[in-house]
Amino acid sequence: MSNSVTVVPPGFDFQELYVDSRNSLPPSVLSWLASRRGCPVIAQVGMLRPEKGHEFMLNLLFHLKMNGRQFCWLIVGAGSPELREHLQYQIDSMGMHDDVFIADNVFPAAPVYRVASLVVLPSENESFGMVLAEASAFSVPVVATQIGGIPEVIQNNQTGTLLPAGNKHAWMCALNDFLMTLGVFIRWLAWQNRI
Repeated sequence: MSNSVTVVPPGFDFQELYVDSRNSLPPSVLSWLASRRGCPVIAQVGMLRPEKGHEFMLNLLFHLKMNGRQFCWLIVGAGSPELREHLQYQIDSMGMHDDVFIADNVFPAAPVYRVASLVVLPSENESFGMVLAEASAFSVPVVATQIGGIPEVIQNNQTGTLLPAGNKHAWMCALNDFLMTLGVFIRWLAWQNRI
C-alpha cells in the first residue's frame, strides 16, 4: 500500500458558469457602476471575514487613490454584520465611499466577472481559490496571495500574479502597474476609435 496522497481539486461546470454570467447584477450594483463609468473595476468576491484581506486591500487602495489612481472596488460577499459595519466605517472615514461598494451577496457571482477589470484575492489563508478559477474562465486578470491552494489555480506570471501575503510593497507595485497599464490601454482604444 502506498503512503502517497492525491489531491483532487473541485470540479467546475463552466457551461453553467457562462449561462449564469448572463444574469443581471443587482440594481444597486448597476447604479453604482454607472456612476463610476470609465473607472477600472477591481472586484473581490468572497465572504467578509478577517482573513480575506479586505482591510489590507482598503489601505492599499487608499494609498493608490492618494497617488492619483482611479478605480472602483466592488466587494461581493456577506459576513457578520459587525464586520461589514466596521469595514463600511473605515471606507467612509477614509473618504472612499464613492470608490468602494459592498454589494453583499450576489448569487450567482458570475455576472461580476463580466464587469471586472481585475479580480483580487489578498487572503491570509485560502484552501483553493475557486473565485480565481471562475475569473480566469472569463479571462479576467487576477492578483492573489501565494498561499494555500491558490498556486494550484494560478501559475505566477502566466495565468495571474501571485504575491506574498501581507506584503504591502509588492501589492502596491502590482496594483499600480495594472492601473497604469490599463489607463494607457484605455487611452489607446479611445484614440483608435477616433480614426
